[in-house]
Amino acid sequence: MSTSNASSLATPDFSFFKRMFLFNTLLLKRLIQTMITLSTRLGSSISAASRDNAERQAIGRLLKNAAITEENVLDCYRLETIRQMKETREQVFLCVQDTTGVSYGQRDKTTGLGQYTTSNTKGLLTHSAVVFTTTGLPLGLLYQKIWAREPQAQGKRKVSPYEEKENYRWTEAARISAAAVPESLKLIHIGDREADFFEFLVQLQQDGQSYVVRSMQNRITEDGDERLWDKVRAQPAAGEIRVSPPGIPAGVHRHGRPHWPFGLRAARSRCPFICSKKEQITRHYPVR
Repeated sequence: MSTSNASSLATPDFSFFKRMFLFNTLLLKRLIQTMITLSTRLGSSISAASRDNAERQAIGRLLKNAAITEENVLDCYRLETIRQMKETREQVFLCVQDTTGVSYGQRDKTTGLGQYTTSNTKGLLTHSAVVFTTTGLPLGLLYQKIWAREPQAQGKRKVSPYEEKENYRWTEAARISAAAVPESLKLIHIGDREADFFEFLVQLQQDGQSYVVRSMQNRITEDGDERLWDKVRAQPAAGEIRVSPPGIPAGVHRHGRPHWPFGLRAARSRCPFICSKKEQITRHYPVR
């Protein structure tokens, strides 16, 4: 979806899909119209979003067409994202990763779904890498993976190589995103606490990538016995931002507790870390 100006956020433009290599022009027109239809009724089912029964059936046929694959749609979308990145004339962008769950409830007869939050709930998982300008304007996708989680036996944990684990998607997304953009453009990879695991961080450093990850592990730094959080707290503040969630005035009680704006304190610091003893043993990464 084109997002290079404010009006395009209200009126999605999917005309860039015309660059997709398809011999069937009618199929291409149906794809673009389907994207417009579904984007104007986000969260609705195909039946609810369709204007009539004829459009609903046309969307159904489109989804079953072997010429329209997840790969070629995403490839075309990625090219449009990179075009918009170049159009901004900026050199630094934020590449934000996160995982989203889509619940389909207890639909045992629906094929293609996997285990969701519980063994009785079915759904899909989607991991995306979305590009933003440093001022927060979303430009589009560079990576997306959708999968169904396999049921896990109660009380048993499967031991697999990192590349076969679910959390490998973080490394895969960073690598594919970085490889897709021109060398003149720099990505800063952004992740929540789920991204704070050793394999992902080490790979980013080995690939020479910049990143900002919300820390979950209070790791030991290479300086010795000093912990990462203590070292950062000791640095002079580079800035502070006070944040108040919208719609909740300062001092208003929420969930029985007073609510006040909170501060975000940033510090400039280079803190090389080493893995914990547990990570060294279970993940086979040597401590430097």
